[in-house]
Amino acid sequence: MTIPEFEDLLDRYLKGQCSETEVAMLRYWYYNYEMQDLPELTEEQINQVIALQPPALPAVKVRRFPLAWLAAASLLLLIGTAAFFLLYQQKQAPPAQALSKPIVPGGNKAVLTLASGETIVLDSVQKGALARQGNVRIVKTANGLVQYQFAANEATAGDHAINRIATPAGGQYQLVLSDGTRVWLNASSAIHFPASFQAGIREVELTGEAYFEVAANAASPFVVNAGGQRTEVLGTHFNINDYKDNGNIIITLLEGKIRVGKDQQQVTLAPGQQALVQDNHPITVNENANIEMAVAWKNGLFKFNDTPLEDVMLQLSRWYDVDVSYEGQMADRRFSGEITRNAGITEVLAMLQLLKVKFTIKDNGGRKTIIVMPD
Repeated sequence: MTIPEFEDLLDRYLKGQCSETEVAMLRYWYYNYEMQDLPELTEEQINQVIALQPPALPAVKVRRFPLAWLAAASLLLLIGTAAFFLLYQQKQAPPAQALSKPIVPGGNKAVLTLASGETIVLDSVQKGALARQGNVRIVKTANGLVQYQFAANEATAGDHAINRIATPAGGQYQLVLSDGTRVWLNASSAIHFPASFQAGIREVELTGEAYFEVAANAASPFVVNAGGQRTEVLGTHFNINDYKDNGNIIITLLEGKIRVGKDQQQVTLAPGQQALVQDNHPITVNENANIEMAVAWKNGLFKFNDTPLEDVMLQLSRWYDVDVSYEGQMADRRFSGEITRNAGITEVLAMLQLLKVKFTIKDNGGRKTIIVMPD
């Protein structure tokens, strides 16, 4: 691609005239250009560029901008992004066929199951009081999260009956437990917890993935049981990934200190460390974990760093609630970059085509399957 052709592509993007695939390629560069050593615009110039973005295009995360589009194009050519331009020149078949229902990003969806067995669909129920268990009121707040609150002027020892909140594929949810601990549930996840905790111990059970901000209480440790391992804390921020299709459990610590145990082994993590727990293997510790990547989902992003294509597709499968299958011999393909979890599936797949793979979406009468093939 020549420089004038690249300039034309950028000009059409600013006018809202690019195709979906062209927009996806430009966004891929936009989200990842911080990996490139490019000059910066002044604040005034940044505002000018932002003002040019057509309202029809979804907003992108504001970052540092290169000094000039032309300079960026020249440097991109020099640093080996030939695949970017090659993709533009190719006549790509659309990644998706006509579907009975479009594939949309996930959102705030979950079901609360009370100790009695009664279920409440949290994404459709009105805000306000949902139920009461002993001295604890269960409330859906104005911003949509579920909070367990002790009733005013009543003791903080209440009903210890176990509740459950579960998210489907394509769902996520936030809740506040009766002790003030905040929990973010990722897609296809569930947490079991008492309406109120017993004195001296706070214990929950997790499947899937969740991020915890534990309310400090030195007299009452907070314990998360997941996949046969036990994580014990006093007050801290951490993430647990216990998806069964991962084949392992990953515990990432952001703040404080936690103790991870399985069978007879225990390890203590410091901030920035990550424990990997596998059956029939000792617990291993990554001293320099990629914290941003571990909690990107909580912050509304997909974030990858030399991530195998199969692992990328697992995340997409959970969030967009689709199946994934593979055809043909797939060489090892890895992806680095980030994109908002609000992006459409075709936009994400267009970016992944840079890995020399192609995609077809099969409609099975309500259930969608993304078929991955070598290009």
